[in-house]
Amino acid sequence: MSRTESELQAGLDDDFKKVAESLRAIFVGAATRFHGRATHTYGAGARGEARICVPIGFPQNDFFVPGKTFPVILRHSSPGGQEDDRTRDGSAASIKFYETTADPTQLGFHDIMMNTGRALFVRTARAFHTMVTTPNPERIEKLLKPGILIDSILSEGYRNGGSFTDFYYHSQICYEFTDLSGTMHYLRYRLINGDRGPERGHYPQSWKPNGITWYPKLDDDFRAHDFKRQDFLQRVTHGGLNYLLQVQLRPSDDPEAVNCTGIWDQQRFPWLDVAELHLNQVLTADELDVLELDANRTHPCVALPLATTGLWSGLQADNHASLGHARALVYWAARKARADAPKPHVN
Repeated sequence: MSRTESELQAGLDDDFKKVAESLRAIFVGAATRFHGRATHTYGAGARGEARICVPIGFPQNDFFVPGKTFPVILRHSSPGGQEDDRTRDGSAASIKFYETTADPTQLGFHDIMMNTGRALFVRTARAFHTMVTTPNPERIEKLLKPGILIDSILSEGYRNGGSFTDFYYHSQICYEFTDLSGTMHYLRYRLINGDRGPERGHYPQSWKPNGITWYPKLDDDFRAHDFKRQDFLQRVTHGGLNYLLQVQLRPSDDPEAVNCTGIWDQQRFPWLDVAELHLNQVLTADELDVLELDANRTHPCVALPLATTGLWSGLQADNHASLGHARALVYWAARKARADAPKPHVN
């Protein structure tokens, strides 16, 4: 379930509070400066429907019920704050589930945020904080050599050319999923094209970003600055788009599951279809403006792991669970700053 404010704050050590407060100030500053989202600033969205299609034997629960349908909104973006789709970067997809109507002015009941790349390139909230406060020229010495940022994982998230529909998107962090019997599993999400085609757009394995999370466009790239967004909107308008939402499940007695830099073995933890998505109506600029997404907004059977549950030792900002926990502590303030910023807003 969505963690309450008291749950998020209970048992926080002073060190984690300082890290979260510093991240909050950084994200609030960015949202205020851009008049938009602090990350994933420019995007495009569409509404449609999700039909639940879990396989036989999937743990029974009140959300992933076979045949059940939900209105949804899906937003694609690039992870950074750059308006130009030609910027060399990753890509992202976020889904919002609703009970009755896919209305961007409403909160919905379950949000999923995903990026390209199977895993995240930093392990903890402290590592993420160190990354966002380290300028590019210093990253090799301060991030890569100490292993704070894992360059091979960062490079896997980069995508080249193509369409938002060419890529696979992963939640990277995991969630606690509790079925009707009371059994808890760890869960990760993946979104793929509905035709189950192979993922396209990977950079060559020999290419390394050296700790830099985005690069400017190539000099000879003459595509439109918003070509990915326009391609997505045209596909939705002319025939609609289909996606598959999938999950991996992992036992709750495996604390390594919370390590967001780890890739779960697909033989041991196969990807399972849980929903078929069909999008058929684009969102207007005004609808995108009011749309908000929150990693802590979850169905009652799903919850963010917390860095305060006692499963990990040491300072909480160094726990693997601290990344999702920090998102819940930080992102609400950035959303408020964006809403309070003078219009027009960036979307």
